[in-house]
Amino acid sequence: MGFFPPHICSSHFVPGDFVPDSAICSCCKAMNYLYCCGGLLHYLIDGREIRRSIDIVYLLKFLTVKLLLLDNHDSFTFNLLQIIREWGKCSCTVLKAEQLINYDIRDFDKLMISPGPGLPHETPLLLQTIGKAVGHLSVLGVCLGHQAIACYFGGKLRKAKTICHGEVSEVKLTSIISPVFRSIPGRFDVGRYHSWVVDPNDYGSGMQVTAITKNGTIMALQHQHLPVYGVQFHPESIMTPYGAQIVQNWLNM
Repeated sequence: MGFFPPHICSSHFVPGDFVPDSAICSCCKAMNYLYCCGGLLHYLIDGREIRRSIDIVYLLKFLTVKLLLLDNHDSFTFNLLQIIREWGKCSCTVLKAEQLINYDIRDFDKLMISPGPGLPHETPLLLQTIGKAVGHLSVLGVCLGHQAIACYFGGKLRKAKTICHGEVSEVKLTSIISPVFRSIPGRFDVGRYHSWVVDPNDYGSGMQVTAITKNGTIMALQHQHLPVYGVQFHPESIMTPYGAQIVQNWLNM
């Protein structure tokens, strides 16, 4: 049993998960500062005791990944949220773009941009939000979010040759290695819901194509130097068998 009072417990954590030594070290320093006068210092000196009472780490919110899930008024947002909750190692805040005025996006560690209707420039504050995040946060865009990332870096969109609303397509990974697709087969099925695609001839400065369909439609992008990723398909769809793993690969970065 841990020694934290109930009022500071958090439901974000699952005691027993692996905690790296760096996190233990950070925890010790923080706890030493906060509790050196509270009669708990002997717990902090012995790392083995911390591992036996590992809820120390899991009950300190500042050690968690802080994720912002940007909801573009799409029901698929909640499927993405479910994957995040199953991963269970972050604090997730869900906001619509118009609510961001009350937040400093740099208070977060990661930004996930949900699918949504329309085009990126039709969604208020979407491109501005990406601009504030790039260079400070790890970013993953899904469908509309993927298209918005391409547009932010100067890419263009075009009408898809075939409109997809609940279609399954086989995706092939390119020669560009992406951490998003770690341990994912070179070919796999995905669920698609979109009528626009990123132009294969103009997909943005610094962007790399990491997955395509058999006819060359761009299905995934990543930035050459920044932790910015996009997938045109829906990883949260039941039609994407490796979808949860793809999202969790990004979460684990």
